[in-house]
Amino acid sequence: MRKWSFALGSSILVALVSAPAFAGVIYTNGPANGQTNAFGIDVGVSTADSFTVSSAATALSAIFTAWELPGDTLSQIDYEILSGSYNGTVLASGTASTFDTFQYVNVYDYNIDSVAFNFSTSVSLSPGTTYWLLLQNAVPTTASDSVFWDMNNGPSSAWNSVSGNLTPGCAVSGEREGDNSCSETFSILDSAATPEPGSLALGGIGFLMLAGALRRKLRS
Repeated sequence: MRKWSFALGSSILVALVSAPAFAGVIYTNGPANGQTNAFGIDVGVSTADSFTVSSAATALSAIFTAWELPGDTLSQIDYEILSGSYNGTVLASGTASTFDTFQYVNVYDYNIDSVAFNFSTSVSLSPGTTYWLLLQNAVPTTASDSVFWDMNNGPSSAWNSVSGNLTPGCAVSGEREGDNSCSETFSILDSAATPEPGSLALGGIGFLMLAGALRRKLRS
């Protein structure tokens, strides 16, 4: 029973480390692909995607899908929210710490990770206006490694500082016939990336179980 309590408490804590939570999705560019292609967002390369909201909203965070080399975890990223086009007026920008969650290894042996980050300030979005999310200077565990933004052929337009305009008719090796977009996987949200309240409660339970198990072990 003591071993079971210690193991269960440990499992609860491990499962809850940096678990991000989000309230509402303002915009989503569709589900992750993770298998076809991706565009650079590391040092010296930037990629931007457009998005339009149907009603007035306040954006506080974003989540996107990254391709990373084995062993890497993204720690921070530079972002911009732009008005008009990828080189329009900057509405928000900054260097953000990231919540990096491993998903799986793809056919090219890249880690496919879900990455969330908070904006440094809230961003007011107007309905029917086109905005752009630009990502660059991603910092992985091994700083010299490349990081890529997953291409999912979503409905938005996209741009890359090396390749230029990626839509329409993006010609990418391995792309399915009929695809006309190289846009990336991302969502814009109206809440900050924070631990789930339920997760915090379970984390407390985990700590209590570990403490109890350790006390019993010391007494024996």
